Amino acid sequence: MMRVQIRDKEALESLTPENLRAYLESQGWGNDRPWGQWGTILSKEHKGKLWEIVIPLRDEGYGYAEFMGLMVATLSDAEERSQLEVFYDLAGAGSKVTAQANHKGDVRMTTADLGRLEQVALRNIWITEAQDFTPWLAQPDNLAVLSDTLGMELATEGTERGVGPFRADILCRDTLDDSWVLIENQLERTDHSHLGQLLTYAAGLQTVTIVWVAEKFTDEHRAALDWLNEITNEKFRFFGLEIELWRIGDSPAAPKFNIVSRPNDWVKTTREAVRKIPDSSLQNERFWDKLDQLFEERGSKTRVRTSRTLPWTAYRLGLADFHVEATLRRQAKDIEVHLRLKGPHSKTHFALLEKEKEAIEGEIGAALEWAEMPDQEVSRINLRLDADPTDESQWTTQLKWTAETLEKFDSAFRERVRSLNAADWQPDDATREE
Repeated sequence: MMRVQIRDKEALESLTPENLRAYLESQGWGNDRPWGQWGTILSKEHKGKLWEIVIPLRDEGYGYAEFMGLMVATLSDAEERSQLEVFYDLAGAGSKVTAQANHKGDVRMTTADLGRLEQVALRNIWITEAQDFTPWLAQPDNLAVLSDTLGMELATEGTERGVGPFRADILCRDTLDDSWVLIENQLERTDHSHLGQLLTYAAGLQTVTIVWVAEKFTDEHRAALDWLNEITNEKFRFFGLEIELWRIGDSPAAPKFNIVSRPNDWVKTTREAVRKIPDSSLQNERFWDKLDQLFEERGSKTRVRTSRTLPWTAYRLGLADFHVEATLRRQAKDIEVHLRLKGPHSKTHFALLEKEKEAIEGEIGAALEWAEMPDQEVSRINLRLDADPTDESQWTTQLKWTAETLEKFDSAFRERVRSLNAADWQPDDATREE
């Protein structure tokens, strides 16, 4: 049977990110997670294979049609249907597209011959692991792509750190729980030597998350990580990720991480069910579950990122030292949302933001508590709702406030913190009281 390929630029540009998301969600695609600064990934398992589709943030720009063409082709393979059938479903009822297939099976509505999304060989960008790839991945903006894939908030502690007889490529902290995360890189197929190094690292650090990044995982090494996740306790977690590079035309190559092995938290939780979960933790879990549902209903990109049994959730604003957090404060009988600033320049960054206090509070629509906390290494900018989070009869109001406030904090602070430069601060220009 002839395989029809959608090639028409105008037809593909008529598909919007909203079309794509609506269709995927209607077909059971989920596990929404960011793909760096380029878009959002939805995934679905079908016949033992995990499929992933990228929803771009914008429906414009160079290469958009080629990108959507690749997404149509991926859906066609995943659903085992023709690209034309997938296209019509994405376009929706009333879409008037006429198509003719040539002898090669290409569907053309215009005569233009278009480019397409192309995969880039890793060695074309990074010649060596130690001198090229590892330094690149250790940079905050690049590490953020990996963080988003893993659902962590990683901050680099160092590269080429000694652990036993070996040197780990990247040693990180997950700033959400201050745990160690060790990253080992390979720009080729996985091998037994690197697997042995990972086991040495785990033994040396005692409590650690191991992240193995490679161009391709063999079935044996994927199975080995799955087995390690099954037999170890919660002190150890093993992730396997394949990295790809993609380019549209002459655009810069964009990285994409695909998880091929991850901890089976459900199995571990079941095996350790003898531990009684406090009622307060169960209530936390119900609250954050409902908040995530509300985010989904609102079409928000914000999601609950930490363990749902904790009384707080946090996510990073693109940089390791800036987090937006929400906390259920039972004793104080309130809910708090705040921006937390940490790191060596936290006080300077706080002062730079405070210079924009009037504009920020105007965007959020409320007066904020600006807590510099000079005797501590962190500063916070807070907003609270007087409400008892244990009173579930009031959760509708509390959840709405929490969702709206987190979204407002994200909107007001995300671009501001990314543009902060400690060198811009001049103490003589300070307008706040010392």
